[in-house]
Amino acid sequence: MSEADFFRAVTDRKVLQKLADTYPSPRKKHDVPLWVYIAGDISLRFHGVHHFHAFPYVVRSGGMIHAFGPQMGHKVTHPRTGDMSLRCEGFNDQNEYDRQDPCDQDYLRKMARRTDAKLLQRWFNRDVVDIFKQHHAFDSEGIFIGDATYLFVPDNSHYEGSSVLLFDEHNHPDEGRQNYALRTTIEERHRQLKCFSDLEDFSSRAFCLIVNQVVFVLLTYSLLPWYLLRAGRKELNPKTRTRTLELLQPTTTAILIYYQNYVACLSPLQHQELVLTLNEQARKKILAKTHRLCRSLAHQLDSARPP
Repeated sequence: MSEADFFRAVTDRKVLQKLADTYPSPRKKHDVPLWVYIAGDISLRFHGVHHFHAFPYVVRSGGMIHAFGPQMGHKVTHPRTGDMSLRCEGFNDQNEYDRQDPCDQDYLRKMARRTDAKLLQRWFNRDVVDIFKQHHAFDSEGIFIGDATYLFVPDNSHYEGSSVLLFDEHNHPDEGRQNYALRTTIEERHRQLKCFSDLEDFSSRAFCLIVNQVVFVLLTYSLLPWYLLRAGRKELNPKTRTRTLELLQPTTTAILIYYQNYVACLSPLQHQELVLTLNEQARKKILAKTHRLCRSLAHQLDSARPP
């Protein structure tokens, strides 16, 4: 599993599109789809990065390109530096240079800055919550993130009546409060959120950008456990974001073949077997296509920006 798998999950289940459909955009016209902005912002938080100018580096090293396929871009070699770069078709015709990013980092920054802070908070507290409800992110009692302050400590003067209402004479939780054991788990989640999600390391003094960072850190923090649970890896949920990302780093090489709305994920040996077992007519067709791709890739960044 990897970041690409994470984005495929939120895309296949329409979570990303629902987030885009309800986002309080400050624009009436969008030259870049809103889902690209939201995915880019989530990807930054996924990697623990909060400076928008780091987006070109994150998108090259992350999983967005693998998750969204050719419409997001593909990797090529820069003709001047020899570095691995991207060639992106983009979503409009406003660039004079060959695009090396799905969207400009300044677009992400301006969208975040222009989004009304109150509307963004309302979006997260209402629309996002409703989307989580649709995808069964809550438990049977409707609780998604528990607050440890509701689980009282016995015989603590700051929690009036706790020893009477919640605990027996031996300071054990009564039958109605067996979830007291959740306290340590919830406190650990709060510690991780505060210490490992950079909720206090702000790179801007603009209130709207501070709210944007908090909202998208919390959104990413919420989506990741939801994804891990549905991917059958709930044992990773108690771990910190840094440790989880280390465990989710891709460890195998895969070849993705896109055709219309379909994608095939093959290992190198599976791909080799597929090519070697093609009939003669199909083999010649694939060979001709490969020659055309090689010629086109050689000129992907002829008009690239200076390094």
